[in-house]
Amino acid sequence: MTIFWAAISAILVFYFRESIKLAHQQRNVTSKLDAYLVHWSLKIIEGNDSDFKLSSVGLRWAEKHEKCNSIEEILKINEEFKDKLQEMKSELFLNGAFEEMISNANQKMKDSELSSEQIYKMISEYRRDFIDGKLYPSDNDLSVLSPTTTRLAISLKLNIISLLEGLIMLLVKIEKDPNQMKSKDELFELYVCWLKIVRDKQLLIKSNRELLSQGVFSIACGNFVSGL
Repeated sequence: MTIFWAAISAILVFYFRESIKLAHQQRNVTSKLDAYLVHWSLKIIEGNDSDFKLSSVGLRWAEKHEKCNSIEEILKINEEFKDKLQEMKSELFLNGAFEEMISNANQKMKDSELSSEQIYKMISEYRRDFIDGKLYPSDNDLSVLSPTTTRLAISLKLNIISLLEGLIMLLVKIEKDPNQMKSKDELFELYVCWLKIVRDKQLLIKSNRELLSQGVFSIACGNFVSGL
């Protein structure tokens, strides 16, 4: 019997030690992820009013997600926003919101004094750095977080990559034919992708702050109770 309890104690000590190790990893990955997210949030705030208004739809989307208690509710909210965005589509083009955004983008490109080829190369390298984990935690690093946070973080990463790929394709088309900039459907798809990025980013910031507000011991206890 003594050997039995000694074995149980050894197993519990091992699991708790692994829980502490995991807790340190979770805080390190979360800190790194949070730094990126805060930087992007500041970029949105520092943008002009029209860009912020366009992004605000994603913020409202995130607020709706925060009130959901199940995956079914999340899927329902996503469908509601999908329908709402389709209703907004005509209005956004009619009131000139996208034209203003395109005009601002063109002005920034001119101010940067970069050629289309240089911008294309820069976006391509940016996309590659995201995939390689140089500008964002790798999927392997993210796997130490909770399933919900991991899902959100990977969703954000994939949406950013999709947006960059969409921009690359649009730049190629514009270079061949400048009138491609008037392709409303493609612009709207990029806008929806951007809103998903804003949504996931906002949800992740809240999730990160909740974890970072806890100490390593508290996180370790949670890991231990959940069985790692």
